Amino acid sequence: MKNKAFAFLDVMFYYTQIQYNLLLKNISPSNQPAIILGAIIGFPLALLIDSIYIHLYCAPPPAWIFISVCFACIFLMLKIYEWNNRKEKVIKKKPMFFNSKKTSLFITITIELISLASLFLGGPIGKYLLEQCGWH
Repeated sequence: MKNKAFAFLDVMFYYTQIQYNLLLKNISPSNQPAIILGAIIGFPLALLIDSIYIHLYCAPPPAWIFISVCFACIFLMLKIYEWNNRKEKVIKKKPMFFNSKKTSLFITITIELISLASLFLGGPIGKYLLEQCGWH
């Protein structure tokens, strides 16, 4: 299971790195792709945790939960890819989903769009869940 999780993260990191390099040409190596990947994972995870909080307590979750989850995911990706020097290995390996560049790019962009959408859908989802609890 651990290897599958790392394989998934490696592909996501590699394609985040490629997108970052395409957008910002002639840049020095940076830790931004690891930060971006942490945010990509953190936003939907924080939304899930906030939704569970609302479901359990029928109250709006404190902002620190969302912020803590996002920062924890960013910190974890920095630890995995920057501080453990996994970044160089992943970039040399060029991992892909199903051995297909197109599939990998499609899956990566889809996950990025879902992550970005989760950032903006948190409010309406939270409002709906609170209305189900009878919150005014």
